[in-house]
Amino acid sequence: MVELPFFLTREGREQEQREAVVREVTCAIRARLGNAIRSLHVVYGDEGIVLTGRTSSYNDRMMATFLANDHARGKFVQNDIEVR
Repeated sequence: MVELPFFLTREGREQEQREAVVREVTCAIRARLGNAIRSLHVVYGDEGIVLTGRTSSYNDRMMATFLANDHARGKFVQNDIEVR
């Protein structure tokens, strides 16, 4: 039996799609908000996409949620960004 490279397997394609969504969401938030959200992390889990980090305004937190929803490809978005 011939073993396929990881990127040609079903799991490999799914992993690439998850990484693409994370990059897309992160880039969209950074492009719009710059460094307003410190320590931004976007995690693609089984339940959906989770945003974490810190910001100084609720407006930035809300904008990050809207941007993530626009680029999440139908996945659930959970916003755990702290406002300090």
